[in-house]
Amino acid sequence: MKKIIFGAALLLASSAANAQALYLGKDSLFCVSEQAWDRQYSYLSQGIKKLVEGCYVTDKKYRVVLLNGNFMSPSKFEIVELGQAIWADNGDVSSD
Repeated sequence: MKKIIFGAALLLASSAANAQALYLGKDSLFCVSEQAWDRQYSYLSQGIKKLVEGCYVTDKKYRVVLLNGNFMSPSKFEIVELGQAIWADNGDVSSD
């Protein structure tokens, strides 16, 4: 429930004209396609701790821009420094 509430707040905050910067935290899982994200979570739900092709873990904090927000699934962001669209869990994104 916490993630849903945070996701809703994240979507509202990011749409405001004076929204704060958003960051994907260090050691956060992200994938470069929604299909890779789905496959990764299939692995994780079965207890398999292995990264699938197209999924990575951040080595530092990255500034992101929300491209397409979802409440119950990963949201689509762009990593500003890399110009790369990604899918990440809303709970891994914060404004600090």
